Amino acid sequence: MDSSHSLPVAVGIPNTNKKTMLILTILIQRPVPAEQSSPAAKRKLDMLESGAANQKEGSTLRRSPRNQSKAKPTRSGSAVKKARLAAKVIEQLTEPPRKATALARIPFKRLTLEQLSVIETPDPATTTSYRCSGIKMCFYQKKSKPQTIGFPNYSPQKCDMKFLEERWSMELYVTLFPVNSRGKMIKKKLPWNVMFAERTKVLYYHDASKLSADTMRGLKKHVEFMETFCQAWWDLLHWITINLERDAVSQRQRLYKLRHRRTDSLIRRYKTHLKKLRKIKDFPETLFQEPGIWPLSQRICNWIWEDSRVVDSDGEPKPLRQQLVELDEREPARTLWATAANEAERTKYVSADLRANRSIPLPQRARNWIVPDRSDNEPEEEEDKADDEMSEIDDEDEDDEEEEDVDEEDVEEEEVEEEEVEEGDTGESDL
Repeated sequence: MDSSHSLPVAVGIPNTNKKTMLILTILIQRPVPAEQSSPAAKRKLDMLESGAANQKEGSTLRRSPRNQSKAKPTRSGSAVKKARLAAKVIEQLTEPPRKATALARIPFKRLTLEQLSVIETPDPATTTSYRCSGIKMCFYQKKSKPQTIGFPNYSPQKCDMKFLEERWSMELYVTLFPVNSRGKMIKKKLPWNVMFAERTKVLYYHDASKLSADTMRGLKKHVEFMETFCQAWWDLLHWITINLERDAVSQRQRLYKLRHRRTDSLIRRYKTHLKKLRKIKDFPETLFQEPGIWPLSQRICNWIWEDSRVVDSDGEPKPLRQQLVELDEREPARTLWATAANEAERTKYVSADLRANRSIPLPQRARNWIVPDRSDNEPEEEEDKADDEMSEIDDEDEDDEEEEDVDEEDVEEEEVEEEEVEEGDTGESDL
């Protein structure tokens, strides 16, 4: 042997425990001359060196039959945690650095009118925060509850919530709802009813004539479920931040009560509804990828109203209904792709395999109805009928029937933790 010993390949020694690793570390840091080592120490060191050499050559140390079980690879709970931690560190080191946009680093009160009108669309992989109509936004991170694929995955930061609340106005809110010549709101033209009326009504990837009768009945019930809860769906996809202090108590309480009742009812029943569909014999799981089968967003999708100080050439702020149209065109997922610009946009989040191998030809698809006998499959001429009026925005009275046992599915907005946001907290909305 040489006059001193060191570990040739420390990581190559099999089945090395903590005590042995400590000994090896000491040997590496302080080589011990061979003549000063005890015979037992020499033998142990020789065995370790030969083990490293054998492993380097592709062989492994032999064990007696009695100790064969020890050679089996095992992973304790702590080992699993260490492996996950190591994977996380590697991921953080390999990911590109994320930072706030230049506009997000400017304090809100220093933003110019031109900057207040900017809607940034940065890459979530490289951006921690950005601004949308002046409000500082952040993306939900991996540690947060995952958003349903395709839906907006961002939220206003808590530091700018007060500026967003200042934009709330009940007078502005009611302008969303068209009225007829008698000043009554037209039910058909309410935004959630328009969203349902303009939904995708045909199957893109499944031939309706080849689906079982039970499956078709299940699809009919799902469309009826969508119609019943279309206003709650719209609420979740166009979440408006309401100022708790600017309205009269009665108005505030009524608006909050109705919105909470709608969205809570949808959230509680949706999961149970899907379970019933999946229990249908031979119900294809791929049906849930059809553009006309509405999914539920796992997070609320905030709608950022524009600052009223930003005006057009006539000196007027942009009407809220125009803001809504532009928002839905920019992010068609908010209308369940009813406002998608083209077929590619509408089917963007369908799996590549389904899109490539199961697409129904356009001539056949035109009559491939999800629910063949629905009266609204074909477009109707718009009429301003007296029976299509509403005196106020309200829910239809629901029967107080016994509800089925359902699993609570928390779809309320969650605050993004500080360590996930890096640029500050998000605001907690009021669902």
